[in-house]
Amino acid sequence: MKIHELLSMNSVLFQTMEKYGIASSDIKYLPVYREYILLKSKGVKSRCISREVAKKFNISERTVYYIAKKLSKEIAS
Repeated sequence: MKIHELLSMNSVLFQTMEKYGIASSDIKYLPVYREYILLKSKGVKSRCISREVAKKFNISERTVYYIAKKLSKEIAS
């Protein structure tokens, strides 16, 4: 497969991602976000979640908040 073929097959997806400021590299944040949501669903407070997730993934607490905010945004059609 060539690059142009991949782009053509997924052009609508890529255009939508660009429109909403989503980088393909944001995929690396999914495990952090999933952990955040799991703890949130268990009723853990945000401050404790950010501390625990930051420690688990070796990132800053501020980065955890950034990821949670970024991946929680609604995308309107």
